[in-house]
Amino acid sequence: MKTEQVIAGLAVQVYTPNPKKRDVHPIPVVLLHGMWVAGWCFQLWIEWFTTRDYKVYVINLPGHGGSIATKPLGKYSVDDFFLSVRDTLVAMGEKRLHFIGHSTGGLILQKLLEWQAKELQDPIITEAVLLMSAPPAFIRLRGKVLWTLLKLRYLLPILCCGLFKPTKEDAIRHVLNYGLEGHRTKIHRKFVDESGRAARDIVFWRCKVSGRTIRKSAVRILIVAGQQDALVTPEVQFQIFRKYKSPLTTFLMVKSGHMPMIGGAYTYDILKGIVSWLYA
Repeated sequence: MKTEQVIAGLAVQVYTPNPKKRDVHPIPVVLLHGMWVAGWCFQLWIEWFTTRDYKVYVINLPGHGGSIATKPLGKYSVDDFFLSVRDTLVAMGEKRLHFIGHSTGGLILQKLLEWQAKELQDPIITEAVLLMSAPPAFIRLRGKVLWTLLKLRYLLPILCCGLFKPTKEDAIRHVLNYGLEGHRTKIHRKFVDESGRAARDIVFWRCKVSGRTIRKSAVRILIVAGQQDALVTPEVQFQIFRKYKSPLTTFLMVKSGHMPMIGGAYTYDILKGIVSWLYA
């Protein structure tokens, strides 16, 4: 069963299995998308989880997927997105969660882990998956990643606010790693105005995350890197792993591009690998 709610200002889709047929898994799953897409990008995974009796929350960032933006979208920083998601997470009222953050959603997840390690005696998020995640501060981007990001020529924030509603077809054309690299770069620029300040926070390492604080928490972290990911290379992901490395942190290399949730040969293999780690 699917319901749509506005929780602390963000549009959240809640998928609940039928409890009359069997028991619902005690730990819900939260899915958080990155820039340039919305919660729909997890649809295949949502179906997989709900048919296996998981309750699933899909959070949409401000200005994405039905969530209202309170200021021009390009003026949102990563911290703005983090604060919005944090307030929604608290308002949901769940005591324990599996949290999967993709791309920039993974960077927001890193900040959520930092927040709860500092502020909460009992963490809400106890298992975290950084899926093709953006790097925290002070991990310098190298090679193709740096070259590609510089080519984007990050522009001034947009002047007008609007809901960002890309379709699956938009993602295939603009976000997935299809086509020649120069063509990808040209098309990516169409999305830069929409990401504005948050994109520059990432590119110029303005979004700080303390790995030391996260290591002190009791959270298990899985960092997933894609061999074919042209936006966040495995080398960058491995640097994230090194920053957060502890007995509770695992690094997983997969045969995938930047958006393994949206379809393709490895979609369910990657998901099964994540679920196996959750219950190892």
